[in-house]
Amino acid sequence: GLYLAFDLDPEGSNGSADSPHGAGVGYPFAADVVIRLDSDDTVDLSSNDPADKWTTGMLYKWNGSAWAETIIAGFDINYGAMAVIGDGMDSLMTEVGVAMNPSGIGADFGALKFLVYLADQSSDGSVYAVFPNENDTESAFSAWFEADSIGSGMLISRDVRVGGELSAIQQKKKLSPESFRLTAAYPNPFNPQTKIQYLIPNAAKVKVEIFDLNGKVVSTLINEYQAAGRYTQSWNGSGFSSGIYFAALSVSGKITDSHKLVLLK
Repeated sequence: GLYLAFDLDPEGSNGSADSPHGAGVGYPFAADVVIRLDSDDTVDLSSNDPADKWTTGMLYKWNGSAWAETIIAGFDINYGAMAVIGDGMDSLMTEVGVAMNPSGIGADFGALKFLVYLADQSSDGSVYAVFPNENDTESAFSAWFEADSIGSGMLISRDVRVGGELSAIQQKKKLSPESFRLTAAYPNPFNPQTKIQYLIPNAAKVKVEIFDLNGKVVSTLINEYQAAGRYTQSWNGSGFSSGIYFAALSVSGKITDSHKLVLLK
């Protein structure tokens, strides 16, 4: 199984450092939620329609004294509850999405620590891979990823720590609520229309464009001088093929933020 372990209250003590499945795994934080995604050989991937593909596995939540288990069997990837996205041929897993809702990890948190690992489900099984890869698969984990701000209308801060130490990611510019920025598109994945919101803290020449994977501009949603405020633009992908696109916000000719969009037909 592919495991995702989350500490949703990094400053608190709720959770457990012991994994819910054994395999000799110990967490470097008190995990509140652990998700296990089963191998795709247990899922019907024969259909080309994403609506026919389902995620299976287990959701574990710490109830204060023990792990409470819920079977995952029916999270449609079109609704983004827990999505495994491939390369279009179902031969390569490139991304795992976990929704901030009651069906996923919840929504009542403002920061988190997490790590991802691949392990046997049995108590005496092996760990095959773990991320961050500073961890040793033969011993208790010691490194993690950490985001210090997350929430509705907010990007995950790019101030990311690994095992409490500075990483290359931490050197990137942090995005504050006062930045020129895009907020999450909704819905996403979408078919055929999605809404793209963005924030302008002060008046500027603004452009919002849609790019394909080759970096080609396929649509320009706005290109004009705008006053400070929050704006929403809609993009209709009915004339475009299914796939991954990017919405980019440019201010005074310079791209300041971008988001991935997934068009599923």
